[in-house]
Amino acid sequence: LMTRASFEATREASPQTRPYTITRAGPVGISRYAQTWSGDNKTSWHTLHWNLANGLNMSLSGFPLLGHDIGGFDGPTPSSELLCRWVEMMVLHPRAVMNSWKPDATTPMTSPWMHESVVSQIKDMLTLRYQFLPWLYHLSWRAHVNGELLISPMFYHFTDSPCETDQSQFMLGDSVLVAPVTQPGVVARKVYLPKHSQGWYAWIPGAEPQWYSGGQSVQVQAPLGQLPVFIAAGAIIPIAKAWDSTAPHDALEIQITVFPGEDAGENQQSLFSDDGVSWSFENKDASLLEVVLKWNQHQVDVTVSEQWSGVGRVKLDCKAVGLNGRSLNVSMPE
Repeated sequence: LMTRASFEATREASPQTRPYTITRAGPVGISRYAQTWSGDNKTSWHTLHWNLANGLNMSLSGFPLLGHDIGGFDGPTPSSELLCRWVEMMVLHPRAVMNSWKPDATTPMTSPWMHESVVSQIKDMLTLRYQFLPWLYHLSWRAHVNGELLISPMFYHFTDSPCETDQSQFMLGDSVLVAPVTQPGVVARKVYLPKHSQGWYAWIPGAEPQWYSGGQSVQVQAPLGQLPVFIAAGAIIPIAKAWDSTAPHDALEIQITVFPGEDAGENQQSLFSDDGVSWSFENKDASLLEVVLKWNQHQVDVTVSEQWSGVGRVKLDCKAVGLNGRSLNVSMPE
């Protein structure tokens, strides 16, 4: 009720602007009024490992906009390795925040630059977050409209038996698989790729994605600053190409990135964006792109059309991953 009162009072004071409310505690249903997180976690590898499972269970229980304090809220100063791995795990969570109180620690406050040896890796991970923020934002809208999950355990989308108990990986929406490292001294890990008829692409920024068939475990390299991410073939993902350095959450250019499979197929995906602050989307005064992807052994066709007013849409282009000599034909609004 306290959080609801904060939400309603803020909206009454500024009725044209969506309130931004955060709370550390609340029951199922608190997501109507605020985002939340897992509370005062301890700085340790044990906490990092089990925060992932903790968050997946929270998400399943009606807390879609969630996260965990990066580096731990309480306890000792995180080592450079632990801090980097915590950043890696959280950059593709809905809430990614450093929040700490460590009066007895060597370094009382956790910050991205506290260990010079991993600053470049942490920057790379933050860049990955900025790139995927349009996808996170679209998923947030889906959660608002339909109650869908942003992050989920694999069994939420796949019925393979290995997906039933694995809580070391998570899905971001239904097309992005994330497999963070949560153990010390590990530079490679086994990733289970759920059964998917078109397979999966490994997403490594700046590298040509490698294709894998589904329904198997693969060993992947995971040095510090490299988060294993896989995209389901057939997926349509908005990736930010450019943003203002002072407002990385506001993309200036978005690349609609498609991942055609090897065999013939098609997929359709709506992509939401708006001005980020108003309630205008309730009257369809926002952008809702309908993207149709079709592919065969010779060509890949992408058709993008605007379903709403288009307010909030930024500069667009399109990229296809895994063309393998196929032609790409794109039609999209100016």
